[in-house]
Amino acid sequence: MTLKLPGIKNLLFKNSADSNLGIGSKSPEEITHLCKIYKAAAQTINHNTTTWLQFDTEEFDYNNMHHKTINNTRIIIKTPGIYQINGRFGIHLPASPATMFMTLTIVKNGAVTLDDQLLQFTGLNGGKIFCSTFAVLEEGDYLELNAFQWNVDSLNGETDEEIWHTRFEALRISN
Repeated sequence: MTLKLPGIKNLLFKNSADSNLGIGSKSPEEITHLCKIYKAAAQTINHNTTTWLQFDTEEFDYNNMHHKTINNTRIIIKTPGIYQINGRFGIHLPASPATMFMTLTIVKNGAVTLDDQLLQFTGLNGGKIFCSTFAVLEEGDYLELNAFQWNVDSLNGETDEEIWHTRFEALRISN
């Protein structure tokens, strides 16, 4: 099915046999501007400190948009276009305090906020915080995800990839 949106040409959504949704500018076979990365090891978010999240594992990276050891906080745009960008940070709360506040922010070129979310976690269960946005990006632009929390001395991100692991992704959806 092709979805018509003003200013966006040939956006295709297709369900594949394994129930994953493929999205591409022309056809699923032509998806070449897609990067999905995550953090396999816990990263500490200190109290009252902005932390740029690091990503050490690539689920897929079809255009060499991420490097695991050099600037591993970044997804670098190689082809201009309209991108969907998603970020997620999952946590388990420590025993104390019972309430914690956190922000998660998608940032372009180290300075421009594209999206941010504030979430209050209550109780010991924790949860996850999401950011998602669309942006017109140029070649050489880079995206980063940062976290900020207060009320807890330090906090580790969740590493269980089946549930709450920290992840970051960018997908070019149109020219």
